[in-house]
Amino acid sequence: MDRSNLILHPVRLRILQLLTAGPATTDALAEAMPEVPRSSIYRHIKHLVDGGLIEYDESIDTTDPREKAYRLIDTYHVSEKDVQHLQPQDHVRSFVIYAASLIDGFERYVLHEEPPDLAHDLAGYTEAFFYATEQEMTEFAAGINSLIAPLLVNGPGETRRRRKIAFITHPEGDKT
Repeated sequence: MDRSNLILHPVRLRILQLLTAGPATTDALAEAMPEVPRSSIYRHIKHLVDGGLIEYDESIDTTDPREKAYRLIDTYHVSEKDVQHLQPQDHVRSFVIYAASLIDGFERYVLHEEPPDLAHDLAGYTEAFFYATEQEMTEFAAGINSLIAPLLVNGPGETRRRRKIAFITHPEGDKT
């Protein structure tokens, strides 16, 4: 299975997202995804292990010897090389899966906070339309990357809350 198909599957993408918080057992993954049958979780974990994205974590001691914990081997992303072979309709399908994962995450946040305080949590959604040259977009992306890089190395802490930010960029309409 190629890397783009390996990552851009709704259940496998959710498993990878959950493992960004740290190693987790199959029980913990099943608890976080009650809508997914346990047998499916095991099958998708096998795909992710075979694909080299996650591995068994021996450092996690479980009460059930049949229960295993898994961790990310490396950050997961779909690179330009991974999508070179995709046809336009494949890109659309992949984006729909990605967008659905964004919707799912926002829904979990809104439904599990009683009541959600979007302003306090700096949560929300918006669009911005602007004009930029290729060079300006390159500089913009580099600036965003330099701002987020220091946060990516933070671990959990007493006052830290796990957060997600997603950017979707594309040219809008014609080339003018």
